[in-house]
Amino acid sequence: MRRRAPGPTTETCIAVETSGDTVDWLVLEEDDAWRAVTFGRSPAVELEVPKVRAQEALGDVLAEVSAAAGRAPLNGLACR
Repeated sequence: MRRRAPGPTTETCIAVETSGDTVDWLVLEEDDAWRAVTFGRSPAVELEVPKVRAQEALGDVLAEVSAAAGRAPLNGLACR
């Protein structure tokens, strides 16, 4: 799902290395799922992984989609 890029935040980012690029993700805990949103790119990409699958799948999912998500242009924001 593509969405408007998040603005400045104090949330922690997870950096995922791809072949030739790094994609930053905000990972937010919700009631029944983890929501991951690319940070510093516009448009943003958002993924939702149910908590029952997240322990075994969230890192793998982010690793698989980061190369494609990294094609979105940088928007000047960076994780700290």
